[in-house]
Amino acid sequence: MRIRRAIAAVACTASLAGLAGIAAGAPAQAGEKDCVAYLDKTGYTIGQGIKTGCREAVGKDGDVEACFAILVKSRVKEAHAKEACRLGQG
Repeated sequence: MRIRRAIAAVACTASLAGLAGIAAGAPAQAGEKDCVAYLDKTGYTIGQGIKTGCREAVGKDGDVEACFAILVKSRVKEAHAKEACRLGQG
């Protein structure tokens, strides 16, 4: 009986750890989606340049300067690029 409980506890802990890993990945994806959605809503055609720029800003360690440079190079107005990169950081 004790062995079954121990196995169940380990399985439950492993499942929760897996869910925590999935949840940890969600904000980064959400940041990129928020960046792209903002630019789409602002009237820009979403192409590879915009997607790449938004991807640069994702997360705490995101490179906002690279995001901004890529978006401006993709003909996004500076004010819109600044806001999009801020949203990309999540």
